[in-house]
Amino acid sequence: MIKVLAIDDEEPIRKWLQFCISRFDGFACITAASGKEGIALWQAQQPDIILSDIEMPGMSGLEMLKEIQS
Repeated sequence: MIKVLAIDDEEPIRKWLQFCISRFDGFACITAASGKEGIALWQAQQPDIILSDIEMPGMSGLEMLKEIQS
């Protein structure tokens, strides 16, 4: 099973991504509403793919990426 982590501060976008990704055989999608939540899920779930919004309040997608890379 390929795990995708979709991170976006807008709930409709998270739901849409989860719906679309989950329709593919062999794919599962987990979602996060913020960069900090995304990091926590990344650590706990170890997804294979991360899709992230760039502009989010608190921690941007780029800040989150730098945190994951360090």
